Amino acid sequence: MNPVCKEITEAVISSTLIDEYTISAKLNFSIKFIGFRGHFESKPVLAAACALEVVKTILCQTLNLKLKLTEIKIAKFFNPIGNSENISLTITSVKSLKDVILLQQISIRALFEKVNEKAMILQLNFEIK
Repeated sequence: MNPVCKEITEAVISSTLIDEYTISAKLNFSIKFIGFRGHFESKPVLAAACALEVVKTILCQTLNLKLKLTEIKIAKFFNPIGNSENISLTITSVKSLKDVILLQQISIRALFEKVNEKAMILQLNFEIK
C-alpha cells in the first residue's frame, strides 16, 4: 500500500455499504496528512488529486477490488476541505455495485460534505485492474 493510501486509511472513521448502489464514509484528516502539503502552507486544504485517491481507496477497500481511474467527468469544488474537519463522503454508483465485476467498470458520483455544506462533487469512471 502506498503512503497516501495508508494515510487515507488511517483517516477513515467509518465506511459502510448502505445498499447495492451507495457507500457512506466518515473521515478526519490530521494536520500532518500528506494531501495538505501541496496547497497553502498557512491554511492547508485538501488537494484535488488526493480527493480522487480518497474515493478510489474507499471504493477499493469496500468492494475488495483493484481499480484504475479512467475518466474524470465532473469535478466541482464548492468549499475547501481543511485539516481536522469531519468529512462525510457519499459514493453512489450508476449501476449496482454487485454488477461491477461482470461489467469490469464502475461509474460513480462522489459527494464530499463538511458540516452540512457541499465541499466537492466528483463524477468518475474506473475499470477493474
